[in-house]
Amino acid sequence: MLTVIKRSDSLVWSGQKRRAWLCRCDCGKELVVSGKHLRSGHSQSCGCRSAEVTRQTYLQDIRGERYGRLVAIRRMPDEQQRLRNGYAKGDWEWLCDCGKTHIATIASVRTGHIRSCGCLGLETRPLNFHNEGHREYSDDPEYANRESFIYLVEIGSQFEKIGIAFDLEQRFYKGEVTDVWWTNSMSRAECWSVDQAALKATQEYQATDIPKDLSRDGFTEFRFGKQIDETIEMLEEMCEEVQRMGWREFYDKYVLE
Repeated sequence: MLTVIKRSDSLVWSGQKRRAWLCRCDCGKELVVSGKHLRSGHSQSCGCRSAEVTRQTYLQDIRGERYGRLVAIRRMPDEQQRLRNGYAKGDWEWLCDCGKTHIATIASVRTGHIRSCGCLGLETRPLNFHNEGHREYSDDPEYANRESFIYLVEIGSQFEKIGIAFDLEQRFYKGEVTDVWWTNSMSRAECWSVDQAALKATQEYQATDIPKDLSRDGFTEFRFGKQIDETIEMLEEMCEEVQRMGWREFYDKYVLE
């Protein structure tokens, strides 16, 4: 659905320009897309196509389907659905193996970001607390190599946040995360290095005037005003590079320099 108009230099991170193109979607909206994503088919519209596909997915009957510890019971009524861009997010009621029920979107459960009513997170929480950084990873290489998520999420339906976590369940249950824009899984050390580089590269978009109910921790990671697609593009390229270079070299190059 995209027609290329002209070359653009607007995709930049850490001072490096990425080859990108100004495109016009069939719906009339203009946007900047990397040549890589155009050629691979990763970007096929301004988002309007994926919104319609997502809407159709939300209307599917998935009763009885199991994901992790959760089994789908029923789709929440339209009047109880949370909305995004005027569309229902796809809220369903789920039965957990522990016997409790929980409301979560199809997307958050199918992607594995939510795997229980919260009981799984409580069981694994003691394993997740650890300081981050070169010294800590050297002292505990098993922790440094443990699989982790780096993510871009929406906070309070208003801000974006770049961060890392072993799972996103507890973020949802605290009420912090209102949508997940992007995630990737790598080693903890690689996730941390990209997280630090991405936060440095987006400092000018650091959010201010954050409501007190959202600012209890991690508020310096909140971002406002940067395009979601551009941020995802930056994060994906950083993830590719950290795995090529190694997390120490990547951190030294993009955070310390």
